[in-house]
Order: sequence, then structure tokens, then C-alpha cells
Amino acid sequence: MTERESRTIITFKSCKRCKGYTYHLNGKCVYRHPTQGQRLRGESVRPRRIRLTASLGPFQYIPMGEFKVMDYARNLYEKASEGGATVRLCPRCGGKPEWQGGYRCPPPCGAEYKHWSQLKWALGNGVEIVRQRLIPPKEVPQASIHFLPREEYSKNHVSAVEHQYGIIPEDEKAAKNLRLLLVAVSEMGHVIILRFPDNDVWRVCSLTVGEDARVVLNELVPTNLLEVEETLRMDISGIRPELVEQAKALLANIPRADETVFQVDDYRAQVAGAEPAKAAPAKTRDLEEILVAAARRG
Repeated sequence: MTERESRTIITFKSCKRCKGYTYHLNGKCVYRHPTQGQRLRGESVRPRRIRLTASLGPFQYIPMGEFKVMDYARNLYEKASEGGATVRLCPRCGGKPEWQGGYRCPPPCGAEYKHWSQLKWALGNGVEIVRQRLIPPKEVPQASIHFLPREEYSKNHVSAVEHQYGIIPEDEKAAKNLRLLLVAVSEMGHVIILRFPDNDVWRVCSLTVGEDARVVLNELVPTNLLEVEETLRMDISGIRPELVEQAKALLANIPRADETVFQVDDYRAQVAGAEPAKAAPAKTRDLEEILVAAARRG
């Protein structure tokens, strides 16, 4: 076996064991198709308790209590899909094909299909699910902009983030308007929402600046697809000065985070090692630098 073959290899193919297209790890079926179950990108934390501690040395710990950690929101579309609310049916007779080296419909129909995408996607009651394209191919979607005061938003909405994206202006006008929107977020206490069509789905995103000062779009779970469980809120607008002093005293006994804190040593690192990282660092642009450069060209 060569060095390359001995490394952890992930493939996407079909097998008899899982009766369909499946993720394989070194030839072993480990994840089912994304529409049927777990995703290769990993699972979230299962509901559990954690004991919060601050480490001051090899044998010195400050206990800070126990906390319950769980998913506070779920996407009902994913929940229904994983729960078997949808089925793949024969387009001819509406029956449910069986996997026999391909999808074969029972007699008297007897139709055969090579791939699950050739089957009709339907709800459990047989009603077909239609994925309708919202914009023509290669068309730049129009994103509508909306705002809500943060106080009103926090009372009526949940920021359940599905994905996070970077956003970069492509001209001076876009950069100037983006800066104004971010000022509204940081200085005026507003939440900026963008809504746009993406092929056959609508995306609802909040525009914000992350802890690393990067401008990001947080894709939110739409409210009509959202199931919210137990959550915890805190109003930070009326923090008393004595609490600030107590927080400072607490931080004085907590070590600074070094680079090892942001890395993991588990099976994901082993899999990621099969894909060499890019030598060049990720390109990060500064919004003010873009505006200054545009002003010089003007």
C-alpha cells in the first residue's frame, strides 16, 4: 500500500449495505446520504451537562458550576426529512421501489431506475414535493434589505444560525453602503436582515460583524421552519458597575486563550489531515482600505 493509499480516504458511492448513496470512510459505510440522516460535516453536541472550570495550572482548577448544553433550535425541514416524512416513489405507478442493485418497482409496474433522483419526491401521503426554481440560471439574485431594532428583534425572533458566509463589496458604492449598514448595527442598535432567492430556496440572513472583526452573513432558520426549545436570554443594557468589577476579578483568575485552545485532537483532525491545507493564508480585506483605495482612484 502506498503512502497515499494508507491515508484516511473519504468517498461517496453506493453499496448494498446502506441501500443507496453513502459516505464511506476507508471503504466502510459510516454516514448515510444527507437527506436520510447524519452529515459528513459532523454532529452537534448531544444534550448534556458540562462542568465549567478555569485552569490555573496542572492541578489547579476553579469550579464555576454545571451547565446544560443542548440544541436550542431545530430546522423542521431537516427534522421531517430525517424522520421519514418524505419518500421516493415510482413516477409511473406511485409505488415505493425496492433497492436491488438499482431501484426496482414491484410488479405489475416493474419499472427500474438507476438513481434515486429519477424517483418522485413526495410526502408520506403521496403528495409530490415540487422544487421550483426561483431565479433563472446564472442570474444575480436581488437581496431585499430590512431592519428591526435589536430590542424588538430579540423579543420576537430567534437567531438560529444554519450557515455563516463572508461578504465582500465589489465596487465603491457597495462598500459605502455596507459601511452604513454596519454602523446601523454597531452604533444604532439595529438588526439588518437580507432576504434573497438562491436557486430553489429563499435565504434569510442577518448582517453583522463577528468576534474576529470579519463582516459576515449569518443564514438564519426561517421562522416557519423553526422549532425552538429551551433557551436563556440576558439583558445586557442595564449592567451595574459592581458586576463589571466582579467580572474583571474573575478574568484575572482565568488564563488567556492560546492557539491550542482553538484546535482539536480527535478523529476530525485525522480526516482533515488527508487534505493538505493551502500554503497561502486566507485573504482578508479591510472595508476602510477598500474605500480609501477607491477614493484615490477617483
